[in-house]
Amino acid sequence: MINYVIVGDTEKYKNCLVTVCRSDKKEFAEKRLEQMLTNPTENDLRLMKGHTNFRIMEAKEEEQWWNDKFLMAD
Repeated sequence: MINYVIVGDTEKYKNCLVTVCRSDKKEFAEKRLEQMLTNPTENDLRLMKGHTNFRIMEAKEEEQWWNDKFLMAD
């Protein structure tokens, strides 16, 4: 299953994961990015700190390292 993620760039790195949209609907990711850019919450501001060039990317199931069962807490 494809998930959409929001990524940004830092001075050193490109395509850094900022947040996972937890949806396979691109429209949801677009709304989430728009909200982050125009009316960010305190948490959004923390996530975005140090990043520029925010955009949406697709993440195929095999690329979703954040769902690795060994990284998840019990």
